[in-house]
Amino acid sequence: MENIGSVFGTLYNIDNNSSSNIDTLTLFDEGANVNGSAGEEGDLFNLLQSWGFSSLCQEFLDQDITIERLKLLTEADLNELFKEKKLGIKVEFRHRLTRWKIENNIPNDFPCNSNSYTNLWINTDTDAANSSSESSVESTFGRTFQLENALKNFPNGNYVFLVFEKNKKLNDAARKIMVDAITAWHIENNVKLRREGFERISEEIEQRFHDDKFIYYKKRGLKQIPSGRLYDKYYNHTKRLKKIGLIQQSPITPRTSTVANIENIGVIDDQNITDDEILNLTAWLRINNSPWTDVQENWRKTFTRRRSEILKETEETRITSILANWPLLKNSHGFNLIEQDFFSIYQDKTYGLIRNWIYFKNKIIPIYNTKIKDKQNLTLMKYLNSLNHTEEIIDVIVALLLHAVLPPTIKHVKKNQQNKKLIIKATIKDSQNSIFLHTRTINDFDNKIEELKSTLLERGETLQPIIVAVGDDLIHINSYYVFYDDIKYKFDNCLAALDSCFKIFHVLNLKYPRCGQNTWIFIQKYFFDIHLPEDNPCSNLLCLLNDLKN
Repeated sequence: MENIGSVFGTLYNIDNNSSSNIDTLTLFDEGANVNGSAGEEGDLFNLLQSWGFSSLCQEFLDQDITIERLKLLTEADLNELFKEKKLGIKVEFRHRLTRWKIENNIPNDFPCNSNSYTNLWINTDTDAANSSSESSVESTFGRTFQLENALKNFPNGNYVFLVFEKNKKLNDAARKIMVDAITAWHIENNVKLRREGFERISEEIEQRFHDDKFIYYKKRGLKQIPSGRLYDKYYNHTKRLKKIGLIQQSPITPRTSTVANIENIGVIDDQNITDDEILNLTAWLRINNSPWTDVQENWRKTFTRRRSEILKETEETRITSILANWPLLKNSHGFNLIEQDFFSIYQDKTYGLIRNWIYFKNKIIPIYNTKIKDKQNLTLMKYLNSLNHTEEIIDVIVALLLHAVLPPTIKHVKKNQQNKKLIIKATIKDSQNSIFLHTRTINDFDNKIEELKSTLLERGETLQPIIVAVGDDLIHINSYYVFYDDIKYKFDNCLAALDSCFKIFHVLNLKYPRCGQNTWIFIQKYFFDIHLPEDNPCSNLLCLLNDLKN
C-alpha cells in the first residue's frame, strides 16, 4: 500500500496491486508521511519536487548534496552531475536553481546577461496572494508597444497564435506565454506600466483573442490593489528585480483590504399584509411547527420582515439573533425554509445547481485531466477514470476536485513554539476541508467539528456552514449533513447537501470560508448566475469560467 496525500484531513490508501483498477479508497490512515523523508533529506526532496526534479533526489543524496551544498554548485558541478542527461534537463534545472538563488539572496555564479531580464522570470509561477503592496506600475504606458510584435519576438510566442487559430480560444499555456511576453517587453525596454496601460493591453487581448480581459487585469477601488495575471506577473517580477538591484526602487504604498459582504438582491414582497398581521404570524411561527403547509405559507408571508432583520444584524450576532427569532430553522426540515427564502431572493436561479450539474460534469472532467497536477488529487482523478462508478461517487469526486483547479490564494499567520509568526500559504486540502468534512460514524461527528473549530481559531477564523459526510470511506458514505451553529440538516446525497449549504450562506448573509471562497464563488457564478460587486474572483476562476463557456 502506498500512502498518498489527504483530503477530508486524512490519507488515501491505494491498492498498488491493480494497474488499471483501484480497489479501495480509504480516508482515515492519518499521520503518514507523504514522501517518507525527514530532516535535510526531506527538505531536499521537497525542493526538488517543487521544481519538477524529484527523480534526481536519490542521485543528489548519493553525491552527498544537501540543501546547503546546493547553494555552492557551480557550472562545472552541473556539467558533472548532468553529463549523462539531455541538455534540456540541465538547462531547466540551472534555470530553477538560478531563480531559487535569486529569490533567497544567495550569490549566483551562473552566467547572466544583465541587459536581458527574461531568464529571471520566465516560467515563474507566482500567486496573486504574493502581491502585498502597490508598485511602480502606475507610470507611462509605452505607446510603441504592439501586442502581436511582442508575441512574435518572444520565445514560443507564436504558440499563442497557433492555439487561437486552431481552437478559436486560448488555453492556460498560451495565456502564460502571453503574460510573459508582455512583461518581458516592458521590463527589457524599461517602460513602466500604469493602470491605464494594463487596461488597454487587456482590452486588446480580449478583442484579438476573445479572452476575458479580467483574467489579465481587473481594476478595483481607488484604495485597493488591482488583480489579474498580467498585473501580478509584472508586479512580482519588477519587485524581484528591484530586490536584487537590477531596477531602481520606488516608494511602496501599503496595501488595503476589503471584506466581501453578500447583500440582498431584489426580493418578493409580502402581498398586502399589515404590520399587525406580520407580528401575529411571526409569533405563531415561534411556537408552532405543524401543520407544515401552514408553516410554509406563514414563512413566505413573513419573508420581508425576516430578511430585513438578517441584513441589519452584525456579523457577530447575526446567526444567534436570527435563530432566536426564527427557531424553526433549527427544525430537521429547516432546510426547506432556507430553500423558500432563497427562492424569494433569487427566484428563477433557485435550481441552478441541480439543473446544470450533469452538463457541468461532462465539461469539467476533461479539464481536470489536463489541469490537475498535485499527487493526491491525481490519485482521485485516477480513481474517477478507473471504473464505472455510481453517479453519487462521481458527484463527490467531481466536487472535491473543483478545489484542485481553484486552489486558495490566501495565507495564514501562525505562531510557532517560540511565539514567532509564520506565514503559511493555504493548500488545496485546506480548501477541501473548509467545505467537506469526513467522519466514520455519527458518534465522531462532534469531535471532528471541535477539532476543526480549534484549527480555525488558531487562524482567527470561525466555522462557517459545512458539509459533513458520514461513512467508512469515500465509496461508502451513508449520509450527508449540512452543519452550522449546532444545527444539522440531513441529506441522502452530496448534491442536495452542496445545494443547501450554498443557499444558507446567501439566505443568512454569511461570508464564505476564506480557504474555500474560490470554490463557492465559482458555484455562485457558474451554476446560479449570481454576480455580486464584492466577489473579486481570482484569475484561475475567470479562466475556468471562460473555458467552460467555450
